[in-house]
Amino acid sequence: MIRRVLLAALAASLVLVAAAQTVGAASTSTLYGSYNLPCGVCTGTTASLATVNVGTGSATTVGTLPFSTNPNGPGVTEIVCQPNATSAATAICYAQAAAGTDSISQFNLSTGAAIGTPVADNFSFNGLAYVGSTLYGASSNNGNSPFSLRTLNPVTGTSVDIGLTGISEPITGLAWNGTTMYGIEGSVSSANLYTINLTTGHATLVGPTGFSAGSLQFGPDGNLYEGGDAGNHGHLYRVNQTTGAGTLVGASGYPITTDPNGPGLTGLALVTFSNPAPPPPTPPAPVAITVTPSFTG
Repeated sequence: MIRRVLLAALAASLVLVAAAQTVGAASTSTLYGSYNLPCGVCTGTTASLATVNVGTGSATTVGTLPFSTNPNGPGVTEIVCQPNATSAATAICYAQAAAGTDSISQFNLSTGAAIGTPVADNFSFNGLAYVGSTLYGASSNNGNSPFSLRTLNPVTGTSVDIGLTGISEPITGLAWNGTTMYGIEGSVSSANLYTINLTTGHATLVGPTGFSAGSLQFGPDGNLYEGGDAGNHGHLYRVNQTTGAGTLVGASGYPITTDPNGPGLTGLALVTFSNPAPPPPTPPAPVAITVTPSFTG
């Protein structure tokens, strides 16, 4: 009898310890987009930061990004955020200016506003994606070929060439899913989807999407998404990772015009907030067990 009581108490303690050890951190993911919008009578564009609904394609404006406050602002070609932020306030994100400006700027994910001074990075990075702590960029020299893959330090602006992609059009978006880097070809009516070799920079064709593209990224649901350029009015498309075929999800909701500057969905960034794990539950106070021996005979 005494042994059974002690074993039951020990088992209950082990259950409480196991429960405390399995308490983990929850995470939430949001897809953000940069939309280059015609700014009316001026000659440039306004780059708008928005959250993107992957079910409908609709955009909800957050604020205005760097490189668009000047009436002749060039707009933004890509946005990217370091992985595993804990909140929008602590996220470290960057916006790349369009060809000809060749600069990158950190921005506030809650407002879109610039943080600090833009840094010259000397190349037109149309696609950016983090692999761990390393930032990869698909670049060109002022928008002209040859097009190559590079690693980029967004703080200093320095970059290291990996190799040529082997295709004649710029890659306007990069997306990493943990095992494979995908790239999307821009400046054509039917953008091709590629896989990118991170060691050589070489691009291998997957297939045509059927739409012109301004950006590429995985969504919170694990699907691959393409952002339409100005020719496709910034619509959102879902892309088959095996064939490259694109399917229209929906329009952004921004006004559609005939202006060649937009609206275009030129950048996509998936931001995952890793919420801190809650403290383990406090175990109950020890319970004293009194055993009174009983003798018969």
